[in-house]
Amino acid sequence: FNNRPIYQRFWVILGGPLFSFLFGWLALCLLGATFGIPEPRVSTVIEQVVPNRPAAVAGLKAGDKVISINDKPINNGNEMIETLHDSPNKPLTISVRDARGTVRTVNVTPDSGPDPEGKRPQIGLIGIRPTIEPSDPKRVSLSESFEYGNRFTGFWFIQMGRVLSTPKELGASVGGPVAILKQSNNASREGGSSIVSLLGQLSLSLGLFNLFPIPILDGGHLALMALEKARGRKLTAEQTNRVFTVGFILMASLFVVILFKDIFGR
Repeated sequence: FNNRPIYQRFWVILGGPLFSFLFGWLALCLLGATFGIPEPRVSTVIEQVVPNRPAAVAGLKAGDKVISINDKPINNGNEMIETLHDSPNKPLTISVRDARGTVRTVNVTPDSGPDPEGKRPQIGLIGIRPTIEPSDPKRVSLSESFEYGNRFTGFWFIQMGRVLSTPKELGASVGGPVAILKQSNNASREGGSSIVSLLGQLSLSLGLFNLFPIPILDGGHLALMALEKARGRKLTAEQTNRVFTVGFILMASLFVVILFKDIFGR
């Protein structure tokens, strides 16, 4: 392998992440035609608040139930989301009721972000995740299933781009073996549709993570090939061993930090 031309080695190494992306995309595209597309009901109860985003700065907390926005009653989660999405950079007055029944009002100005569905130039985002109420999945035609998979995969990449470019969101979103186990247990209780959806998302995540330029990962191999191309010669065996030792230590440290966060930070 090491004696093959660099372009051949490049495509062999890149094949792993590419097929992770392909498998994840295919799983999501076949979901609707096999187990069905889940049609969850979005609640007006906030499940998670992202630190340092407009909702957190305004004082919104997990467990708060949104009851009105700009004095207009909010009857369901979809209405809440649409109102927020329609208001990028526009001040909003949001009334919420906490778990003890206390009603309070906060002022929030949503950030702007790209619309994954392409309906609007920008959408308003305040950094919350509403509670999702489970419902029975609905089977659709193969063409509709692929349309859903394409849309979901595109949205996933947009969200990952946003998370990776925002250190605070990255710290709040990252998870390791314990988090994956919890999600897997939840998916297994909900049934086949949730299992396949989680499988697709984990495969996409694996492909993306593998492309990080960390030695011992595929991205690290690709980075070394780029260095080899720029230098016009390979690293020596001793240099390569040093690089991969550093990569191993970095990965081991990352594993310990994420495992600690999984156990004590959630």
